[in-house]
Amino acid sequence: MPKQAIYYLGRILKINLTNDKLLHALSSPSKVEGRGYLWTFINHKVFGKNNKILFVYGELAKYVPTGEVEQVDEKKHASHNLEVDHQLMAQSPFVYIPEYSGIVYQHVWNKIEQKAFVQNFGKIISETFGKFFVECQIESVAEYLQFVRKLKTIKRISKLDATVHPPNPLFGRLWEKLRNYLKERELQELSLKEQAKRDDRINSNLLEILKGVTEEKLTQELLPQDIDIGDAVILMAADGYGKAKVEGYDGRRIIVIRTSDIIKSFKCDAKPDPEQLYKIAKGLFKDISKQRYMKHGEKPHS
Repeated sequence: MPKQAIYYLGRILKINLTNDKLLHALSSPSKVEGRGYLWTFINHKVFGKNNKILFVYGELAKYVPTGEVEQVDEKKHASHNLEVDHQLMAQSPFVYIPEYSGIVYQHVWNKIEQKAFVQNFGKIISETFGKFFVECQIESVAEYLQFVRKLKTIKRISKLDATVHPPNPLFGRLWEKLRNYLKERELQELSLKEQAKRDDRINSNLLEILKGVTEEKLTQELLPQDIDIGDAVILMAADGYGKAKVEGYDGRRIIVIRTSDIIKSFKCDAKPDPEQLYKIAKGLFKDISKQRYMKHGEKPHS
């Protein structure tokens, strides 16, 4: 059986960046430097049907300007070091699916871990356009079941903290009013912080809403129409359109839940077939959209 690896789900948030420009950056990227390593995209390939791009496959490469490889000299029955340029240290396969603004990417243990992938992916896109007011972020799609399990340990929520960005092209009906608010106000970003009074709690229905979704007790007709803005912001961030933090007490200590710590993931081949990786990823994003009552709004900008 081929070696397996963990892949994480995220959404690509584009600021002053069209989808065409993002596709250009994936195919003709700049390189960036950090902590003695160079980073860029390699092995780029576009897959489409009927003149429509279905997905883009690529790999985030981590390499050094010069390195040494050990080579065997068969005649002398000895080994020696050979200097090479641009020695590849590691690569992380990824698939970008424009239909969901979705990306799945491999967590390479001790080489390209989740945070390093997210950070360097965004830096490469920005550098490709000379950092000219262009920003690209990968935000995590949270696993609702993990969210529920962690929320159940909290007896009282004391703080909510989140930042969200306008979604495109999908939006969730659970936070539709918030999405409309962002659109009407022409906002690029909205941040919210709530803190309860000393030894008190925030009146949040977050756990009940998440349980209703995961247990499939909410129906299209019974969807909550008046979700408080504080809960809506957390839900929107959890769906991959920002980041959020929930803080509370379990009776003995402070518990902190971050959407970036409960990322939805799956296992696939460490050296994947691009189309197989795409099929798995698309299936997961499709299931997420159905379970979380998401639908398409505006088409992606091109």
